[in-house]
Order: sequence, then C-alpha cells, then structure tokens
Amino acid sequence: MLLICGSSRNDGNCPGEISKTWRLTTTAKTTLQNAGMEADVLDLSWLTSSHHINIHPCKSCVLTAMPLCHWPCSCYPNYAQGQTSDRTTEIYERWTAAHGIIILTPVSGIRRRARSN
Repeated sequence: MLLICGSSRNDGNCPGEISKTWRLTTTAKTTLQNAGMEADVLDLSWLTSSHHINIHPCKSCVLTAMPLCHWPCSCYPNYAQGQTSDRTTEIYERWTAAHGIIILTPVSGIRRRARSN
C-alpha cells in the first residue's frame, strides 16, 4: 500500500509543528502494518522546504505522437529549462508497484460562525 502525505508542513519549514495529515499518515501506516500489509510512505512535504527536490509537469509528448511518450520518461532532466532533480521517476515506480494507494491531504482551516436567529 502506498500512502501519500500531501501536507506541505514538515520540520524543515515549520519546526516543532507536526501536521495532522502526517499524524494520520503514520496512524494509517501502523494500522496497515498491524494487519500484515506493507506500507510505503511518500512524503510530499519536502517539496516545500527542500529547494533541490522537484516534481516537474508532464510535457505531454503523447499529444504530439504516442510513440514519443514512454516509460521511463526521457524528458527529464531538462537542463535547457533548468528542470533537474525531478522525482517523478521515483514516484512513478512506487505508484505502479503499489497494490493500493491512499492519498492523505490537509483541509482548509475555515471555521464557520454559528448563526444566531
């Protein structure tokens, strides 16, 4: 099972504050492992605090011609546009190896005010 933690908060950009999404991810990992399943955690929060880690967008080679789009992708690293250190290859391999995927994301902290009638 691949668990993807989509929180942008980690110890590198918010020291001492563990995100609720990360806590939920670790709880899910423990629960899966206790059930006898393998759990692989992909923590995307490091994209916000580490400047050398990137996920670049797909260049949509398939729109030009289907044979141009293949795996492993040869589009990156694209030195001409400064698009290096791309993690898409690593993520894709983990994604395709997983038998199931759980995506955990934070939600907005918007609070609703109670209406008084």
